[in-house]
Amino acid sequence: KLEMGVISFLLFSAIALVGASNRPHIVFLLLDDLGYNDVGWHNHYGDVLTPHLDSLAENGTILEQFYTQPICTPTRAALMTGRYPIRNGMQHGTIGDASPWGLPLNESLLPQKLKMLGYSTAIVGKWHLGFFEKDYLPMSRGFDQQVGYYGGLENYFGHHFPFDDNTTGLDWHDNQTEEGVVANDVGIYSAFLYSKSAVNIITNHDASAGPLFLYVPFQAVHSPLNDVPPDYCMEPVKHVMNASRRLNSAHLWCADDVIGNITEALEAKGMLDDTVIAFQSDNGAEHFYSGGGGNYGLNYPLRGIKRQLFEGGVRVASLIYGGKNYKDAIPAGKTHKTLFSVTDWLPTFVSLAGGDPQKGSLPLDGVNQLPSLSGNKTVRTELFHNYDPQRLGSNIPTQAAVRVGDWKLIQLYNKTLMLFNIAQDPTESTDLAG
Repeated sequence: KLEMGVISFLLFSAIALVGASNRPHIVFLLLDDLGYNDVGWHNHYGDVLTPHLDSLAENGTILEQFYTQPICTPTRAALMTGRYPIRNGMQHGTIGDASPWGLPLNESLLPQKLKMLGYSTAIVGKWHLGFFEKDYLPMSRGFDQQVGYYGGLENYFGHHFPFDDNTTGLDWHDNQTEEGVVANDVGIYSAFLYSKSAVNIITNHDASAGPLFLYVPFQAVHSPLNDVPPDYCMEPVKHVMNASRRLNSAHLWCADDVIGNITEALEAKGMLDDTVIAFQSDNGAEHFYSGGGGNYGLNYPLRGIKRQLFEGGVRVASLIYGGKNYKDAIPAGKTHKTLFSVTDWLPTFVSLAGGDPQKGSLPLDGVNQLPSLSGNKTVRTELFHNYDPQRLGSNIPTQAAVRVGDWKLIQLYNKTLMLFNIAQDPTESTDLAG
């Protein structure tokens, strides 16, 4: 019996190792409020510096019709669940620092699914899906490790949330220790902390025990942009004439350096060939508008900004990169030109890892994009952008939008309908509704 037990254990271990070798490490990079124009492959003005992202784009697949939600929390909910936020009440605005709600606990999240497939899971950065009770925190929703902040925004060095009902406090956490917030990181720029934590997680990962899922939702380039490391305000962004735009470019440059540090750590660990890296912004930039605020990102040539359902609010820069052993699934030097939704990541990643995306989930809206990425098969022809009866500001004219083929129908809050052929008119310049 002892011999049979040993044989069974060795057989199970061998199966586990073979399975692990067939599943990629997955790194997901999410920038905050990045403009459509603010990556090297879209930029028209030479005022952004994203060499590491540009390298991933050149050696991976650019997702040219990638769509997300128009604001932060709904996008993160869609990413984590593979479902449109209207399904679970997350389609409205963001979760405030004092808000007693979060992503419903009956939802099965991406890290939970990947853990069931043998992945180690970690989040470094912004959560923003609920934090009023422990059950809503990242390590209760499928993450083994967590470093970062729970809320929607904070300052880059002090890590304090400065808004919401005149409340303030330190929001920086490391693995949800008993001590709670981590005060000794105050004064250190957030991206430097992300870099250190992400590199440590990669360096200490035991790839023989299974693959890694590393989720890095950056703070950059969300406002407030009033503080940035001095070294990143020098060349080559000094030529950017507008001071606020220059701050945006500096924060982005620093975030891109962190992405470079992550890819270098993967290579040094011998993991890069077996890694899939995905990148997107959570929504369009909120640049210049009469209500004030904004982060001086650019969505040019698209119409609209963050919070709006025009293309500038929901069509964002995105890519997916496959390491050497995943080039067949994710080709290098390709531009993917058919529809891709933020809800598609969950079924795509779970399928890539050999799992059943629908197992244990409420009905998914996302689709597995692997047949489209590796070939020319179109797997998505329709897209539900959003419907939200709650108007959260005068600069938000759009209430609902849906896409069918090349056609996009928008309803404004005054009930006016607008119709655009996005293939012929990507800037939404000509309303065909009559």
